[in-house]
Amino acid sequence: MKNQWIAILSAITVLGTSTPVTSVHAEEETKAEIKDLRQKQEDVEKETRKLKKEIDPLKKKAIRMEKEISQTSDRIDTLRKKMKKNESKLKYHQKQYQDRVKLVYRKEDAGLESLLAADSIKEFLGRLELLRLLVKEDEADFRKFEQARQKRVQMSKKLHNLKDKQQHEAKDIQKQYKKINTKLEKKEARLDHLGEREQQLKAALKKVVQVSASLYPFKDASTSGIDPWGFYNRQCTSFVAWRLNQDGIDFSNTMKGGKFSNASNWDDNARKIGFLVNDQPAVGAVAQWNPGAQGVGSAGHVAYVTEVNGDQVTVEEYNWEVDYGFSKRTINASEVSNFIHITE
Repeated sequence: MKNQWIAILSAITVLGTSTPVTSVHAEEETKAEIKDLRQKQEDVEKETRKLKKEIDPLKKKAIRMEKEISQTSDRIDTLRKKMKKNESKLKYHQKQYQDRVKLVYRKEDAGLESLLAADSIKEFLGRLELLRLLVKEDEADFRKFEQARQKRVQMSKKLHNLKDKQQHEAKDIQKQYKKINTKLEKKEARLDHLGEREQQLKAALKKVVQVSASLYPFKDASTSGIDPWGFYNRQCTSFVAWRLNQDGIDFSNTMKGGKFSNASNWDDNARKIGFLVNDQPAVGAVAQWNPGAQGVGSAGHVAYVTEVNGDQVTVEEYNWEVDYGFSKRTINASEVSNFIHITE
């Protein structure tokens, strides 16, 4: 163990004395840009919070308007049923009126001709009274007919107004939502852009400050020994653990109460303790292969992502191409089972 710590101290000493001035300058510039970028993100997030405060009452109004539209639709359905019923009543009174008119002008003892053809005043008055009663009844039927007709006109107008109101409210809601979504989409796009730029800068920063893989302190250690992070020396897991710790992450086999153990278990354990696991590569992420994938054995395999270029990723690893030794390769991201994003 003493020899191992001496190797670590030697590596640190070599790193400290061999870091070029240009790398230090590039590191400071990148850190300054990241700081500026984070300030911009905070400003956009403040604008987003302010926008959400403006959106909340609009959302409540939209919900209320949707309820009103629903109520309007119910009223329209009710009116349609009433109109259908009124239509039948209108046809009935119309027929009644038409039949009564025919009766007055065709019936011999009730028509005008029969009134004028009366042989006496008594007969005339009798026929006149009969005609008066018929006209009065006709008037009542006609009034019912006219009331039904007017009611139909009123209901049609009301129905039309309700339809107009519904369409107007629907358009207003669409306008409100469109306005809200446009603002939110712009803010989210801005945050996404800043987030992507931050990731690019972080990747560039890692590349600037990344130490050489040759400084892995256990490259000559016994493979039966255990490194400070709980993995066997010169295994893929040990090398990746060292790389993560070089990134400032306090990574170990049992971090956060979990247990990474063999590489085959890294994705499941990472999810369990709250780390992101997906198919999106990133500099500093862990490339992980499940047993059987791309010729991997039952213990699985892990590597450290040093570069991402489109769908191509460059990884550094131990115990893959060289038994218990270092290798580096560029592969298609789709060949990797998972990318594990271990963060601070």
